[in-house]
Amino acid sequence: MKYLIALIPFFLCNIAIAENSAQASPALIEYTLNLNFDKTQQKVIIHFYNKSNTDLHIRRDFSPFSLLLGGVSLSAFNDSESLLPVPMYYAMGHDPRVIAIPANALSEEGVELDSFIFKKDYCSILNKNPILILWSYSYYGDDYTLHPKEGVFRIKKSDVKCESK
Repeated sequence: MKYLIALIPFFLCNIAIAENSAQASPALIEYTLNLNFDKTQQKVIIHFYNKSNTDLHIRRDFSPFSLLLGGVSLSAFNDSESLLPVPMYYAMGHDPRVIAIPANALSEEGVELDSFIFKKDYCSILNKNPILILWSYSYYGDDYTLHPKEGVFRIKKSDVKCESK
């Protein structure tokens, strides 16, 4: 009997640990994500549809769970046989704002093409070839899990107003 009494705290600790780990499991977020270039706005538009029953709060800056350039990984290539990479840069900075995406709702964010490709470079490249933009996004954290999504879109010379800027 005294051994059983000595084991009771051990069993209670294991139960408490199991409850805490179950409570800390991240919510799996069902979502769709699509990026495309909008000729009218001259921006890359990020369409994020939260298909889950959980409201999301996503940082806007360069954290791993941001929706903008820090969270959406972008690569650019010449749409030619060589598929040479297009020089890219990311503006550094801290933006503490949070994008709130309610459950079962759509959020759209616009990103200037100049934000990640030097204007003089993409205009001169577009004179020769269209540009392919490959993107990917995922997040695994304490609060949310978003499985990977990826895609590609093409920007043609006729899409961009290089002369006006």
